[in-house]
Amino acid sequence: MTGAGKELKGMSTETFEDNEQNKPLFQDISADNESGITEIESLCVHCKENGVTRLLLTRIPFYKDVIISSFTCNHCGNSNSEIDAAGKVQEYGVNTTVAITTKQDLARQVVKTDTAGVRIPEIEFEIPPGTQKGMLTIVEGILERAAAGLGSDQPLRRINNPDIAEKIQATIDKLNEFKEGQSPFTLIIDDPSGNSFVQNFLAPSEDPAMTVQHYKRTLEQNKLLALVVSIVCSKRCRQCIKIKL
Repeated sequence: MTGAGKELKGMSTETFEDNEQNKPLFQDISADNESGITEIESLCVHCKENGVTRLLLTRIPFYKDVIISSFTCNHCGNSNSEIDAAGKVQEYGVNTTVAITTKQDLARQVVKTDTAGVRIPEIEFEIPPGTQKGMLTIVEGILERAAAGLGSDQPLRRINNPDIAEKIQATIDKLNEFKEGQSPFTLIIDDPSGNSFVQNFLAPSEDPAMTVQHYKRTLEQNKLLALVVSIVCSKRCRQCIKIKL
């Protein structure tokens, strides 16, 4: 009998069930929490066959509870993953600015929701809000994904718009340079929902390389988050605004 079996031996059924019921719904993120994964059969939008969606409810230290989901279809190979904050939109938006100066900084954990925008001011690079699904990654992963996205259409651009392709290639080269830790840069993640996060290596103390600012959302940002509904009046002047409470 294995060691695990020896530990369970002598434990009553009632005690085991109590332990299972007392387990927290969201557990700390770690390499050994695969037992918390829920699998659901779901339809593949590409081939219309059934695939598998895996859900993991977990807790990120010094952040909050999140839901990590991934879909895989064994029929056509389609796959994707995303992350959602397991909670409501926060009272304030959050703007996080991080100075990336070492290779260790590239390993900072990042939660970027689909409502968050990303900027690197040194190269005037921006990922607008709403253009990517939420993701759990690291700084290096954001750079790698951005470079890959820009590079996917480069062969066609070089034929149709060589001047634009050359400028985009310069941006790709800088992103790869940042990814390799060859040059320092500034990463800015602005999320009006308040649910994005960049790892603080010194938590719970302040990190001198990081600035986190909470702000009151604009009307347009509230509309983006569906917190404000425009009401068309009988005269169709669209000047009536009702805020959801």
